[in-house]
Amino acid sequence: MATLSTIPPELHIEILSRLPDLRSLAAAVLTSRAIYKAFTIARHDVMERVLNADIPLASIVGEIDCLLPQDCVAALQDRSSSVRGKALDMLCVHQGFVSGWCRRFCEDTLTALPSQHQGPASPSERLRIQRAFYRFWALSRAIAASGIKQPSISDDLSFAKTYMLRYSLWEIAELTLICRYIHQKLERLCFLHGRLVTDENIRKDTANELTVYSLALLDLPTLHSMLFSPQTTTSILDTHLSTQLSCYRTWPSLFTADRSNRDRDPTVFPPRRICTRRDVPSDEYDECLRDYAEDVVTVLGVERGEYWLEDDLVRYDLALWDDSRLERLGLFLPVA
Repeated sequence: MATLSTIPPELHIEILSRLPDLRSLAAAVLTSRAIYKAFTIARHDVMERVLNADIPLASIVGEIDCLLPQDCVAALQDRSSSVRGKALDMLCVHQGFVSGWCRRFCEDTLTALPSQHQGPASPSERLRIQRAFYRFWALSRAIAASGIKQPSISDDLSFAKTYMLRYSLWEIAELTLICRYIHQKLERLCFLHGRLVTDENIRKDTANELTVYSLALLDLPTLHSMLFSPQTTTSILDTHLSTQLSCYRTWPSLFTADRSNRDRDPTVFPPRRICTRRDVPSDEYDECLRDYAEDVVTVLGVERGEYWLEDDLVRYDLALWDDSRLERLGLFLPVA
């Protein structure tokens, strides 16, 4: 009787191509020498199919422009390109970090469901959070690449017009939640680090709001190492401070600039809607979203230390959650 190790390579390739995510693919290719050999035969075709199952490339096409070199971006559309394999390799590495951040975000942020309703995040919820992390990463890379240490208001307006107006109101609201999540972690990290050093200047600098903003612009692999690998935290912080990487363009200034651009031309909102609120009429909720970035300092928790909500305000902290999870929590009754 045929076993998984003895079936033809063509079947191995087909099985690998149907795996749901890159983590499963990485685990599968290490199960046997025969499966690994089959994977090497059609490596990039398999990776592309599994990557599309993990995060549809069409949903992050705008972010890919910021994350990959231009020759790699073009190669994704050209199957005969000699650098197409390199582009897929880079995307798979990126997806590994984004997927890891998504899992952390769900563990740290999403309220646990009642025991009778527990279960993993639904595909739509997971994809929504991953897309938001891609958005954060792509904009961070674009900010760092701009090379402007002290941007003017017009610089921020121009940047926001180029990189942020492409997103819908929902996508901007989701981005602010990812920013808040990372800022809260960085503020706590800087506070703890400041208590461990004796140099008064470093203690002041690590607690500096600007340092937190600038750390949030580091690439996701570095951020992940700093926040979740204690042995790397001190060296990364020291390197950051000693080389003065601080960028004076901050997320609140960009959200404010984006809000100004949208106020000047209300017709620029993209028509697509990633998620709807079933407890708020659509026109009322659109108006709430337009006002969302107005007090972005509070949104990021910079002054209050935590997200502050009035009972009668729209719950933006639920923006990334899937409707099915909210329904299981007893939230989002349909609008009559």
